[in-house]
Amino acid sequence: MFRRRLVGLVGAFFFAAFSLFAVTPYAHAQETDSRAALNRGIEAAEEERWEEALAEFERAYALDPRPALRLNIATARAELGQLLAARAAYEAILSSTESDAMRDAAERGLSIVDERVPTLRVEATSGQPTALEIDGRSHRLRTRVDLDPGEHLVVVTFPQGRTRLTVNLAVGDQRDVAIGPPPLVPGSALARQEPPAPELDGGVPDRSRVRRRRAILITAGLVLAGGAVAAVLLTRQPDGLDLNGGSVQVE
Repeated sequence: MFRRRLVGLVGAFFFAAFSLFAVTPYAHAQETDSRAALNRGIEAAEEERWEEALAEFERAYALDPRPALRLNIATARAELGQLLAARAAYEAILSSTESDAMRDAAERGLSIVDERVPTLRVEATSGQPTALEIDGRSHRLRTRVDLDPGEHLVVVTFPQGRTRLTVNLAVGDQRDVAIGPPPLVPGSALARQEPPAPELDGGVPDRSRVRRRRAILITAGLVLAGGAVAAVLLTRQPDGLDLNGGSVQVE
């Protein structure tokens, strides 16, 4: 869909540029081969076979590196959805040519591409994220990142592990994504961490309350005859514990 929309907007302009360079005379055999590759690329582009067109344009440029051929390469990349590569190619043309016609062509192509480049902004919903990767490349959290249309793998690293998310971006998307940390795995180091001890006036921890919190509940077994679960045994009985009825109440 994207390729057809872009062709509809600028197809006539790009094909005019193709035709302009197709009639340029070549004096040497290498230039003749380059022109043949260019003509094959133009034919493929007219039929919207853009992968083939790109390959032929790159072959033509390798044989005869004329600046005009870079415009064809940039256009084919844009049609394939390789918007970031197309943008870089147009910018390179603008920074290296003084030809008004070439600059005008590159500026028009760059304007069209810029309107269609999707962006993604990732932030963490909670926790303390330490790293963000999109398609294996590091980026800063809460910063908008330009990407090509299509599927992208987002990985956010937290102290307890990584959260992965696949995001599919359409042409021109401006997407914001919020990602939370993964759940703690029972038995992991972070899961075993104890909460800080409550403090009395003056900032001194209340050790007696800490000891009461550390009371360990041990399952005694299952009473088969009555089908009831046995009461629990505590290493130390905190205040407010009532075992008379087999229930536990701790305030």
